[in-house]
Amino acid sequence: MEAAPPVARRAIVGKQDVRTPAQKRTDAIEKVYYDNITGYRNLKETWKAAKAIDASVKEKDVKEWKERLEAQKKQVPGYNSFIASKPYEEFQIDLLFFTQEGKPEPKAEVKKIDEDVRLAEEDDEAKEKEEEAAREEARLKDEAEKKAKKGKKKKTAKEEREEKAQEEKEKKEREEQDKKDKEEKRANRAKKKQDKLTYVPGIIAVDTFSKFCSIVILTGGKTTVSVATGLFEALTNMGCYEEGNHLPETIYSDNEPALTSKDMQKWFTDNKIRHITTQGHAPVAERTIRTIKAINDARRKGPANKDRDWQVVLQESVKAYNDVHVHRATEMTPANAELPANKENVKKNLEEKRVSTRIYISRDECGR
Repeated sequence: MEAAPPVARRAIVGKQDVRTPAQKRTDAIEKVYYDNITGYRNLKETWKAAKAIDASVKEKDVKEWKERLEAQKKQVPGYNSFIASKPYEEFQIDLLFFTQEGKPEPKAEVKKIDEDVRLAEEDDEAKEKEEEAAREEARLKDEAEKKAKKGKKKKTAKEEREEKAQEEKEKKEREEQDKKDKEEKRANRAKKKQDKLTYVPGIIAVDTFSKFCSIVILTGGKTTVSVATGLFEALTNMGCYEEGNHLPETIYSDNEPALTSKDMQKWFTDNKIRHITTQGHAPVAERTIRTIKAINDARRKGPANKDRDWQVVLQESVKAYNDVHVHRATEMTPANAELPANKENVKKNLEEKRVSTRIYISRDECGR
């Protein structure tokens, strides 16, 4: 029997890196940028950190990568007439403002109030720093005088230990008092600021397909935490966390600082939400605000609502908008437009009324 020829065996080699140089640079940039502890820094810092991993990374590479990443945040050209093809594809969000009595507060007035409060805060902080400096100067002078007097008298080792212990005790008490004073001043400043901020902010979320919306009053003001909490509540009200639904694929908003903050951008990224910002305003949200304010103004003038809590009346107005108001674009109520059975009719009605000049950047073009 003829022996079988020997089988040629391929040499075993280590796992080869098949990435292109460009892919390696991108991977290095993404590794440092998305680091939960040291990431999400500016262009130059990201470049330096990425260069430590891959020496071929240039500042230009980081800039181009950042442009691809943030392409979706730039002003979208054309009219704001993008037509969503299904519910939960795009939500528009915006802040709206009321007086303490529940009347609409113009954004121009809100801006003026914010500026006045900011200037007042800066004046208060400057005065506090001057007072602290004066107190510290007096304390140091007093200590120097005490030391000068004590220096003339010779002390025993025990007296020196006791004196040092007393000094440490006084220092600790002083530090604790300083900490307490700072916390008290911080609380007073916050209360003073809140008293001066005479408006009441809220956040609105609108599904641009069905026009269904939610408005949440922001009890904590316009801070990132308050806006994030309000947005979560609005998304919950919109049914995003119900079985069978999901978070919106895209959120479109203006450049409100709380929405463009590092923490909010990380939340959008973690939840795979594309955040698009505009230099102007979110048009669908703006129109919805006007419609609801008109409904709410008429409702509040009713005899039965005269002495009722305006926030309760506002939520009734939002419900009336969603359940009763027939939207011109969809030709049905937002609640009905959400129903799967009406999806094709809604899409057809929206397409017939669109102005086709706004183009979205595809997900592929937005970077990896």
